[in-house]
Amino acid sequence: MTKLARKPVHKNAPPQKLLKKIHALQKRGQFAESKPLCDALEAQGFEHPDFLHLHGLAMTASKELEGALVKVYAAHQQKPNDAMIMNTLGVIMLQMKELEASIELFKKATKANPDLYDPWKNLGIALRHAERFPAAEVAFKCAYMRDRTQIEPLLNIVYMLIDSRHYKKAEEVMDTLLEAAHTVTPSLRLKRMHIAARLEDFDYITSNRDRIDRTGLTLDETAELDNIWASYLQTHDRYDEAIETLEPWVSRDTIHQEQCVTSLGLLYAETGKLEEGIAYHQDLLGKNPDHVAGRFNLGLLQFKTGDVAEGYKNYEARWERREFPSKRRKFDAPRWQGEPIKGKKLLVWREQGIGDEVRYASILPELEALGGSVTFECSPKLSPLWDRSFPWAQIEHEGETECRGDETYADFDYQIPIGSLGAIFRPTVDDYEKKQVPWIRRYTETENRVRRELAIKPDETLIGVCWRSSNVVASRNRYFLDRTQLVPLQAIPNSVFLNVQYDCEQDEVDDIRKLGLDLNHYANLDQKEDLVGACGLIGACDIVISVGVSVADLAAGLGVPVVQIGKKSSEIFLGTDHVPWYPTCMSLRMAPDGGEEMITDIVNRWPSIMQWAETVTTAQRDDSDNAAAGTVRSAASALDLEYVAPAA
Repeated sequence: MTKLARKPVHKNAPPQKLLKKIHALQKRGQFAESKPLCDALEAQGFEHPDFLHLHGLAMTASKELEGALVKVYAAHQQKPNDAMIMNTLGVIMLQMKELEASIELFKKATKANPDLYDPWKNLGIALRHAERFPAAEVAFKCAYMRDRTQIEPLLNIVYMLIDSRHYKKAEEVMDTLLEAAHTVTPSLRLKRMHIAARLEDFDYITSNRDRIDRTGLTLDETAELDNIWASYLQTHDRYDEAIETLEPWVSRDTIHQEQCVTSLGLLYAETGKLEEGIAYHQDLLGKNPDHVAGRFNLGLLQFKTGDVAEGYKNYEARWERREFPSKRRKFDAPRWQGEPIKGKKLLVWREQGIGDEVRYASILPELEALGGSVTFECSPKLSPLWDRSFPWAQIEHEGETECRGDETYADFDYQIPIGSLGAIFRPTVDDYEKKQVPWIRRYTETENRVRRELAIKPDETLIGVCWRSSNVVASRNRYFLDRTQLVPLQAIPNSVFLNVQYDCEQDEVDDIRKLGLDLNHYANLDQKEDLVGACGLIGACDIVISVGVSVADLAAGLGVPVVQIGKKSSEIFLGTDHVPWYPTCMSLRMAPDGGEEMITDIVNRWPSIMQWAETVTTAQRDDSDNAAAGTVRSAASALDLEYVAPAA
């Protein structure tokens, strides 16, 4: 019998049966199980690009990245336009921390085959790692358009929006994700709850908390759910319940353990156990010195006790907090620590919100006498104020985040964020009490013009009123005023009221007038953007009544007496019964949702308030001619004055 010759196997053509088996295993995610088969075929010398690609995938799953790179690159050389091979190369490069190389490979893969899901998704992941968030969002959206059964792209968008504090948009995307998901798992519901907590959407939290099946959560997720609930309880002054919720988690090993510890420390402080709260944070930091939230919160608690120097040291942890709302700017110049700057150039740069910048700017005058060249980069809408108030400094608009290698900053010897100046110039409460003075130069001509237009008589008091913030969240709203609560102010004798509330709509003013308070309103002035104009109005006032927003900061900066309404406990008091930052500020502590009682108290105390105001004001006025020159006020009139701020 003739023996049949065996058909030779081509080195580039592995047996299809084995190749299909490897592919099937990997499709089910069993990469480790596929690797022995790949190794066996490699030993036989097979070099087909599809096999090399599968072998590279198996090695990638086994963390043999260098070997995987060799295999997949060899496959890429044979099939240079294969999108999935380029995608796998990108995955390997991403795992090897070669971020830019991975991004380029994913981009090439999406161009080679724009209809594939994986390259778009992976491009989004790589761009997210590179903190190129807008581009990452586009890539994730493209991935979702290719396969709407996959929720991972939307979930990544949600994570990015949370990281960048765009919680409202995160809420919208998460709701789309929940609608698209075939099964809404407890983990997904928890993520939606996390967003609601950031937005302080307490109605959502109370309505949906019991819908989450705790048995379907991991231990870490259960800890997060209880932490969210404790935050809700704290905001609603249910401190004992919040403490009871958190205490069991302090001793349990979860990724949220340290967050529970620091939250519990803050709760102790809120219930009057300030020293106990500090001790809790110090104990946490003794075990984990790198705990960012613990160190930041400890700094705030130390400010509350008047331990200013230690508070400033720990307050530097703000730059490591993901939630901190400021650019993490990078410079070649070192941070200024208070070294002599005579003959040198110092850059001071803004941080946080408008009110924070105004408050911290009160320390800038200390720099004038040090003999250096000082540049202050500020918010554009504050630059006219600072140009006028600090003529000895160079005032510029806030620059980019990455300043290293930028010639604009090459000549600076030092740089410092404005919120850190206090550590150098105000290390004690006594420093504030002795050194703080009004620091914004007044717009006297504008002030006099406003008072003439309003026909303020010598025996009348012009009272500015600001009752809320534009940042509407539940925890802050409890310390703001409702417009209807302002009406009892009309009982103050010989008073004229002026609206100094920024972003105030006409209907809001109309409502107040209909209720009986004759509130004068400069309708053509945008007090949120035109801060020169806003300062003209605030400075025209004999006294300002304001909640704790930037209007109070501007009034104090101008030297206008301001009655600031705020919460009982705040680091701005520095352990005192007043605000040492502001010599012309009287601080009144309001209970949560206690606006009606607060306004009644102000009306009852008004004679003593005005006696105090006369001792601190920096205004020098002569209103003797105003009544004849000004307009005639009428309770029925709707004052709508044209106002143009003079050039700074």
